[in-house]
Amino acid sequence: QELQAQISRHEELAQKIKGYQEQIASLNSKCKMLTMKAKHATMLLTVTEVEGLAEGTEDLDRELLPATSAHPSVVMMTAGRCHTLLSPVTEESGEEGTSSEISSPPACRSPSPVANTDASVNQDIAYYQALSPERLQTDAARIHPSSLPPQEFYEPGLEPSATAKLDDLQRSWETLKNVISEKQRSLYEALERQQKYQDSLQSISTKMEAIEMKLSESLEPGRSPESQMAEHQALMDEILMLQDEISALQSSLAEELVSESPESDPAERLALQSTLTVLAERMSTIKMKASGKRQLLEEKLSEQLEEQRQEQALQRYRCEADELDHWLLSTKATLDTALGTATEPMDMETQLVDCQNMLVEIEQKVVALSELSVHNENLLLEGKAHTKEEAEQLAVKLRTLKGSLLELQRALHNKQLNIQ
Repeated sequence: QELQAQISRHEELAQKIKGYQEQIASLNSKCKMLTMKAKHATMLLTVTEVEGLAEGTEDLDRELLPATSAHPSVVMMTAGRCHTLLSPVTEESGEEGTSSEISSPPACRSPSPVANTDASVNQDIAYYQALSPERLQTDAARIHPSSLPPQEFYEPGLEPSATAKLDDLQRSWETLKNVISEKQRSLYEALERQQKYQDSLQSISTKMEAIEMKLSESLEPGRSPESQMAEHQALMDEILMLQDEISALQSSLAEELVSESPESDPAERLALQSTLTVLAERMSTIKMKASGKRQLLEEKLSEQLEEQRQEQALQRYRCEADELDHWLLSTKATLDTALGTATEPMDMETQLVDCQNMLVEIEQKVVALSELSVHNENLLLEGKAHTKEEAEQLAVKLRTLKGSLLELQRALHNKQLNIQ
């Protein structure tokens, strides 16, 4: 806002300079016109005796001419003609013939001899030079420059000092205008850089808000941890890119602080630096939140993997239990048919061997069943709710199988004793 205010002030100064230049050009034209009219007035001078003048002229001469100038054969210029020719201000306003101490130059208020024409013109120029800027502005506004080309009015021998001063003033105005234009350009560049910084900060802040909203969202139970982990990784990449933007902006601002550009406002630079510091701290907080959420996702993924492992183990235990159950049923059927009727000694020996082999196999099944029961007990302790429920059902089945195996083992042992 301060830069924009300075730019507005410089634009106002530029407009004033333009107006002053127009006024200078108008005054320059007026001086040249006065010179031309003075030359023209010299051709209208009348050589006459003071006594031969008209009554009106004598009255006017008594008011305007000093006593020492009333000498015969002096070349004179009538007061009325002089006033008409050398007073463009009153001529423009329609007040011809009136003499004003304020609106007319000194030369128009007294006649001049031919020998002093140049001095009279220079006196007119000095009169305008002595006026205040406000008075010059008023006179310039009331005077319309002649339609004749400037070279027709300009004679360097008649007004060298006035022309030189006007040229110096014109050059001063041009120099000031160039300085103001350069200052305005620098201010616009500083304002443009500041606006660029503001836009970058706004963009970074908006991105931060979006990231914070995503980080504040809770984990979705219905989605797989793998997909959520992939989405979070994309968010982490976005955070890293945003960190790079902040670092680049900090580097650019640091370079500008080192260069110490006079057009840039130190307060604005300090405010931008403070804002960047706040954004950097905010980014650190975002990175901490992102790391925490990533840890939660990793834990959830680990839990899911463990749950899958437990389910797979439970499925495997059920399959092994089903195999034991099937083996137990088939073994009972075999024992009922093979060992039921044995009368010959050879048959008895074969049954004894079969019985011993079955006892060894049953012993192995009992050991395997015991290990399966231990694993199932671990599932009961570590598993989730639905896993525990299935593990409890499996534990009941395993206890039943173990009881059946022990019962079959006792029956075979008794059979072995009977055969022996």
